[in-house]
Amino acid sequence: MDDPWIWLAVGIAGTLAALAPLWLRARQRSKAARALDQLDTLSTWPPEPMRVLDVHERLALQALNRALPHHLILAAVPLAGFLNVPRRHSYTEWLKRVGHLSVDLMVCDSSSQVVAVVLLRKPNDTAKRLRRAERIVRVLEAARVRVLVWPAAALPSPDEIRESLRPAPRAAPLPGSPASAPPESSAG
Repeated sequence: MDDPWIWLAVGIAGTLAALAPLWLRARQRSKAARALDQLDTLSTWPPEPMRVLDVHERLALQALNRALPHHLILAAVPLAGFLNVPRRHSYTEWLKRVGHLSVDLMVCDSSSQVVAVVLLRKPNDTAKRLRRAERIVRVLEAARVRVLVWPAAALPSPDEIRESLRPAPRAAPLPGSPASAPPESSAG
């Protein structure tokens, strides 16, 4: 057993034995991928139109339209439709994580800038839907988008809606801070 060729052959055989399951798994995956590629999208998944908004979303949309007649109100907008993210990391990965999630309603000003997003808490919300909503809120807060969470069973009045969308008052500068100091005279 002192022959180095025997040890080389044993090493190669061991390596091949270890890699064989990986090769078989990759081959099976590629067969599955090829099988999916050969499916016709329209015949395999025949599309049918569906209702875009449920009753709670329609009522909230009507409330927003009454309260904000000069705003653009959009429904079921995916995050990728109004958020931009840096591309230094995989955009596809971001889309898989949160880009496909959507908000219930979006309020935009007359120039289509996002003013706020409305998420509805419905009586039959599952734990999964609540986790998804929390994730959406975290992403929107990071993007500095105002998020309004309304209970679907108790929508705010038009006056309450307008009040919730008023710009937050600016904090007064602290006495002695540069912003509160009188402007210097340029005469000299």
